[in-house]
Amino acid sequence: MSSNSKVEIDLQSALVLADKILSQRSPKANFLLNLWIEKSRGKYLKLCFSYLRWVDDIVDDPQIAVHEKRNFINRQLKLISEYTNNVFTPIEKTEEAFLFYFIQYGLSTKSNVIINSVQLMVEGLEMDVQRTEGDGIFSESEMNTYINKMSKSFFDVTASFILPEGRYPYQDVIVTTASTKIWMIRDLSQDFESGYVNITREKLAQYNLISKNLPQNKNLKNYLESEINNIIRLLIDEAKIMKQFPIRLKLFNYYTQVYYLPKIFRVKAYGNNLLKVQNRKKLYNETVTYFLTFKLALKILFTEFYLYNSVK
Repeated sequence: MSSNSKVEIDLQSALVLADKILSQRSPKANFLLNLWIEKSRGKYLKLCFSYLRWVDDIVDDPQIAVHEKRNFINRQLKLISEYTNNVFTPIEKTEEAFLFYFIQYGLSTKSNVIINSVQLMVEGLEMDVQRTEGDGIFSESEMNTYINKMSKSFFDVTASFILPEGRYPYQDVIVTTASTKIWMIRDLSQDFESGYVNITREKLAQYNLISKNLPQNKNLKNYLESEINNIIRLLIDEAKIMKQFPIRLKLFNYYTQVYYLPKIFRVKAYGNNLLKVQNRKKLYNETVTYFLTFKLALKILFTEFYLYNSVK
């Protein structure tokens, strides 16, 4: 996986390639960025998203040896530190050029928030590598740290680009924790194949779950039921916080919340059976999924927007 060859790519070519990659790999995310963020700034956010997608793909690839993942993630953290301090290390992969130009943009706009956000996300992915070096399981404390890193990173980088340049009053706010937890349920089976379990050590013991045959474990149903109910409550709590956000930021976050709701309600509609969800789709179950989605989306909408007091 490592390479000693050097890559040379100019800024404009990197911007064009990152846009192409994101439009192919995440067309809905690309559409959202084009819709909500002015083009002159959004093209730099695409550098970040394309870079992080590449890092995540390598960390999740079960065909790559753990020690190679460790060397890879160490290099990425080193590059972030060096590029942030204006120390140039030769680029070995095109995606590392995305990182370099994104950090250069952050430095030129004096935006420590967006530089810290990519650092946080890669630190979170390092935690994924770290747990594959062990038994693949986080403790409750480690999981909370992991979720906070992922959630804060995503919120900060998107909010920084949606808000006017130079204005960011949300350094102490984390409001995408529910979305992160939804992604973890969505990817539970895939992550299991990658060598880690997105259920804490304490929860495995509480629900009498054995990590080695997790997708087939009958007790998984009880855990998923409880976790989904917690996510629903968390979504409402986060909507109350978002009530004070500027309208553009609220609309973007509302879309991301609602977009992922079918992921959790599909699990409920199929009896909390991840294997059945993977082999969907049945008309009745899909009807239940979207009915529950619509019902909660309305509740979140009312909570987040009704008689809101927007920060101008």
